[in-house]
Amino acid sequence: IDPEMDIHSFSILDVSTIGIVHTSTVGIEMALQGKPIVLISDTHYRGKGFTFDATSEANYFEILDNLIKTNKLKEDQVLLARKYFYLMMFEYQHFMPIKLSNSGVFNGYSDKTFSHMNDSDETEINRIVSAMITDRSDFVFRQ
Repeated sequence: IDPEMDIHSFSILDVSTIGIVHTSTVGIEMALQGKPIVLISDTHYRGKGFTFDATSEANYFEILDNLIKTNKLKEDQVLLARKYFYLMMFEYQHFMPIKLSNSGVFNGYSDKTFSHMNDSDETEINRIVSAMITDRSDFVFRQ
């Protein structure tokens, strides 16, 4: 769906019962509505308990056959999707000192090195850079 089109993803969600998703966050949006999603790639929310993760072509069709009969998520799966969505939107995403072009396109970071960023007064930046320097894989943490 292109941005210029009169239709948008939410109108498609309204008429859908099952989603097949590659990497889009529309899968999480469907799960929030209690609609099952089949993941066909290794996106960040795969294996979190609210998706149906296809592992092969045969498995993909088996999952679809089962979902056509049930066509909705269980209450605990919707709750997991809500928790994941909350973490993704409010805990995981942090301010980063980036530069944007006049048209709003990413144009690099304000600082040239991590060590310079680490000297910043921004507490969030210090935590993120510290995690990157020490090879810590998660950025969802609080002091």
